Amino acid sequence: MNRESWGSLIWLCAGIVVCIGAFRLSLGSMNNPGPGMFPFLAGVILAMLASILLFQSLRSKAAPTQGDAFFIGAGGTKKAGLILLALFAYSLSMEYLGFILGTALFLAFLLAVVEPQRWYIVVFGSIAASLLSYTIFKVAFDTPLPVGLYGY
Repeated sequence: MNRESWGSLIWLCAGIVVCIGAFRLSLGSMNNPGPGMFPFLAGVILAMLASILLFQSLRSKAAPTQGDAFFIGAGGTKKAGLILLALFAYSLSMEYLGFILGTALFLAFLLAVVEPQRWYIVVFGSIAASLLSYTIFKVAFDTPLPVGLYGY
């Protein structure tokens, strides 16, 4: 078995564990989903995709090749560190800045610093993604989101 087979086997086990944990939370019904319904569906999808990848990797007769390193050079390590720091700052600032502003600033940082884009993509992309995610979670799903000190 090659690395791809082992990785897909690990994700298959993770999907099964998620399904078992979600089943213990109560699935509910399709009309009245319980707290375990969405994690259960996510676990099923994860297990299905991992099974497909496992089947393909076991069926493949190609010789195992040496893949690229996970972090290629110091630039990859620096980007991974910046992303972790940004996630940490995002989680800490969410209560103060609120969901919309915090998410827009987080995405702008990722688009401007981690993977540099043109300025208009940074501005409009971060604002559009922030407002779209707010609309999905707050309006469509009626999820309580942090409003922050400024009320949005």
